[in-house]
Amino acid sequence: MEDKNIVHLREHMEALFNERTEGHKHEHQLLEQAVARARETIDLRLESMNEFRAQIQSERETMLSKDKFDVYHEQLSLRVANLEKGLSSMQGKMIATAGAVTVGLVILGLVLRFVVP
Repeated sequence: MEDKNIVHLREHMEALFNERTEGHKHEHQLLEQAVARARETIDLRLESMNEFRAQIQSERETMLSKDKFDVYHEQLSLRVANLEKGLSSMQGKMIATAGAVTVGLVILGLVLRFVVP
């Protein structure tokens, strides 16, 4: 009877061992699936980040650097100052011309009134 119990115990232990081994293999399969899904998720996130980085780089290439902005701003400021000077000069000339025309008209009016019968 003892041999029979030993055989049953051995079969029972082997069955437990096989069950645990299969469970362990299944656990590894599940872990491998989880790791594969995690890799896919990370790859998608990294791809999205790379696209975002490329978009930012593309936008940076279209932006004007501060140094160039300063140069262009200075050039535009000089051009505006020159235009303002020209406008002031033109306004002065127009005022002088208007004054001369007014004096000429007054003289013409006086001549027509007193000289021409």
